[in-house]
Amino acid sequence: MRHCILLSLAALCLTASACNPAKTNEEKPSGLKNMAPEAISEQVFEDLDKEPNDTMIQATDVTLTGDEFHYTGKLTPGDIDTWRIKAKAGTIVDIAVTPENFDVIADFAPIDKDSARRYYDENPAGQPETLTNLRLTPQGGYLTVRGRNTEDVTYTVTITRLTPKGDEILEQEPNDSLQAAQPLWTDRELNASLNPSDDVDFYKLNLNTPGILSCVFPAEPVSVKFVQNNQVIATHMVDSGVPFKSQPLQASGDLFVQIERLTPLKAPARYSCRLTALDAIPNEIEPNNTLDTAQKMSLLDDNKEFSFLNTSDIDMFRVSTDAGAPRRYTARIESDANISTLLSVMDSQGAPLMQSTGSQACFFSVTPGSDFVLRAAHAPTTNPYPVSYKLRISSFEADAVESEPNNMITQATPITLAKPISGYIFPNSDIDFYRIDVPATPTSTSGKLDVTTEPGYISMLSIRLQDSAGFEISRAESATASKPISLSFDAPAGTYYLVVSGQGDQCMKPYTLTINYTPSEEAMPHAADAAAAAALAAIQAEVPSSAPSAPQPNDPAAPTSTSSAADSIPVPAAPAPDATTPQPQPPQDVDINALLKAASQPDTPSPAPDAHDDDTF
Repeated sequence: MRHCILLSLAALCLTASACNPAKTNEEKPSGLKNMAPEAISEQVFEDLDKEPNDTMIQATDVTLTGDEFHYTGKLTPGDIDTWRIKAKAGTIVDIAVTPENFDVIADFAPIDKDSARRYYDENPAGQPETLTNLRLTPQGGYLTVRGRNTEDVTYTVTITRLTPKGDEILEQEPNDSLQAAQPLWTDRELNASLNPSDDVDFYKLNLNTPGILSCVFPAEPVSVKFVQNNQVIATHMVDSGVPFKSQPLQASGDLFVQIERLTPLKAPARYSCRLTALDAIPNEIEPNNTLDTAQKMSLLDDNKEFSFLNTSDIDMFRVSTDAGAPRRYTARIESDANISTLLSVMDSQGAPLMQSTGSQACFFSVTPGSDFVLRAAHAPTTNPYPVSYKLRISSFEADAVESEPNNMITQATPITLAKPISGYIFPNSDIDFYRIDVPATPTSTSGKLDVTTEPGYISMLSIRLQDSAGFEISRAESATASKPISLSFDAPAGTYYLVVSGQGDQCMKPYTLTINYTPSEEAMPHAADAAAAAALAAIQAEVPSSAPSAPQPNDPAAPTSTSSAADSIPVPAAPAPDATTPQPQPPQDVDINALLKAASQPDTPSPAPDAHDDDTF
């Protein structure tokens, strides 16, 4: 009852102007909701330390109505004093417990549970323990004071209300977990502290557009971690006194930042941070290390610049393709730093599209209108982080490039005559096969096949022409890099294969081939024997002969044929003449080339035989 009377009298004195006429100003709302008044007022109490108050149940109630609160307490050996401090919702305070020549220990719990206590035992005897950025509530939080004393001692408790200036954000402890993370908004200054030495601060980043987090820390090493989906996705070790600036952060999903000290100190470590919204989207938006957070990119042929933030950083990019005609794509990582990189290509669900071969992926294909995902990783390096790199993506018409794999004759990429086609020699052991189909025409069964390469290819090339059975017919090689090469061959109609090999170009610039075919106006001299025989048979059937009719099969005088298709046309031997039969002229050898030429001429009607010449055929 005595405690209730004393507290009631104290409250009455505070509200009466006679007690202190200078403190009659009412609380005024600040620019932030539920924040404390800006007017300076002070509460000074003595002799509030009424025993027993060793536990939370026995705690002495104190209500903060002004901007500062002072009271003096006493500790006997082994004594504990507990205070229940109440204030308007949203009130943020610093509490200083200053001992008189002894070592004091303070702790604070926002609720009446021992597990919620945070202990402050940072400074030596005679120096204050400072509890910073504490959030008070109308229900009250519990301040406990104890000391390492062997005699009666006194201490002073000072509670100072913190008032934000303008758009300033004040840290609100406790914020030691993801569940208790304090919201952090763009373009507002955060003022906070790490206290005590094992303190950890969590903030939830509220981003409507991409932004950058920048912080100024005290002169101690600090750890800054970004957390998403309960996993740490990036860690930064900030050296003593070095300002921190993050890579651009993506406005998607719940993103948290975790800040903690790496070395203990005997004083609060104050710091400030600002989350700045970006006017334009930069090349890289972190975090982008999973399929869900993969950064979206448009399909452009120009260079994009990104960076690896640390040894474990992974960057993923989602690229949309246009519906329509099939296309093939090439992607590669370029970096001025001496780092080993790995580029992987996946479909929109994360299934591999092609085997990873290092820092590039050449001529991979996707379904038109679908997405593909690029995953960029690297081996740890001694280079200082972040390590920058460029990502380049190019696209080609599907029928204008090779179709890998085409390392053997059965996988050969078909070629359209007179249309350029491009390919890569990658890796160095790569061999590219192309199929060339030379058509026959009504007037020609052969022609000239010309193969040329465009200049500018950065390495040496070799091209070989093979027949349909895979036997080499002709070849050409470049004398120096970047020089064009050509090959010509008189080719009868049929199927041929072109084999390209050389030094790998690392997907930098493809080689480009063009194959032209010009049909001949006449058959080639070395045409197949079967074709020549067919042409000669046709001539024999159309041209009349002066030789007599062939004898019957049973005629004993029937001659034996001795033809040779290689050099002359056989003419059957005539029967023995009689005196009244005109003598026929002896048969003449016929030139094959002349007959072939005649076969290619338009058909002319055969002359009609004389009416009296009955034995001609």
